[in-house]
Amino acid sequence: MKLFNEKGKDVRIVKTEKLLFCLMLIVLGCLLFSTCIPKSNLNVKNTKSIMDMTGTFVMMPNEINRVFVEGGSATTLVLTLGAVDKVLVLHPNYDTKTFAWLNVICPQIKNIEKNDVPFNNVEALLQYEPDIVITIEKDNIEKYRNVGLPVIYVSLTDYESCKQAMEILGSVLGEKELAAALRYNDFLDENLELTKLRLSGVNDVNKKSVYYMDSRFDDVYHTVGVGEIQETWIKLAGGKFATEDLSGRNLLITAEKILQINPDIIFIGSGGMNSASIHKQMLTADTTLANLTAVKNNDIVIMPRGIFSWCRTGPEFCMQMVWAAKYLHPDKFEDIDIIKMAKNFYRTFYGSDISDKDIAQILAGEFPLNDDR
Repeated sequence: MKLFNEKGKDVRIVKTEKLLFCLMLIVLGCLLFSTCIPKSNLNVKNTKSIMDMTGTFVMMPNEINRVFVEGGSATTLVLTLGAVDKVLVLHPNYDTKTFAWLNVICPQIKNIEKNDVPFNNVEALLQYEPDIVITIEKDNIEKYRNVGLPVIYVSLTDYESCKQAMEILGSVLGEKELAAALRYNDFLDENLELTKLRLSGVNDVNKKSVYYMDSRFDDVYHTVGVGEIQETWIKLAGGKFATEDLSGRNLLITAEKILQINPDIIFIGSGGMNSASIHKQMLTADTTLANLTAVKNNDIVIMPRGIFSWCRTGPEFCMQMVWAAKYLHPDKFEDIDIIKMAKNFYRTFYGSDISDKDIAQILAGEFPLNDDR
């Protein structure tokens, strides 16, 4: 039996050294993995580990009762899952006109503290003792981990990422919220399938060019390009995406560019503090754009706004593609009642039975009547 290698070293020693080296690698790997999990005093027996949308496993309490959410779309999704009683604090923006419908549909948020300090000061946030932080801001993950707070990151860019985010949020928040997340994803899938099925035979020659105008800015020249959710639902709804040669969001373009595009239809996204009807007035009053096909035919449509803008990645964008498809191809969706669909959505996920008049305001992209915010 050969006990020495070519360099005269005892083979048993070599094996021992290899074993020690492997053990060191395992320990090092564990240390590296542990850096992905925030330091805390959690009792391992009472914890769960959930992977967020960075691929990081995050350890947190089994029972989540105190939640801090960063980001408007993520906050509205958490509320959609019925976790309003778990939200510790909201930004003061939730008392403004932007979220007027949220206050009508989910009046429980009036009982949640409004304070912008913990959103800007992580030390102040620690005083709230959150069980978990939920964020859509990837750049802020480390600042929460560095003070020992478990943080879950979710990204909302398209329908699939929204479904993934909902399931992750449900898994984080609890059994009741997970059941709501699965119901939401089923509802989204049903509307995706409905739209695809109804428009499966529509040829490109029968599709109109659709331009998206972003009303969050004080002009009529902001839009989005390819890769944004607006491109997805416009195409899904049987329209041609008018800015397919551009990319990115919050794009400021020229009047000449819009005239070159010359869309058949202009959809005005509802968002921000002002009514999108102001932007429609600005658009029709802009003499430079008077020769646009959409302007001449008065085919300028304000999109719905409720808890969040339907056209963006908030709770109601699960209905946006059906709303748009019904407008673009009404003959294919004659039997689809958007008012009924919206009422069912708000009743199912918020327990809110709002009136037909309120639904009409939401679908018109207007604020609640008599709201003095």
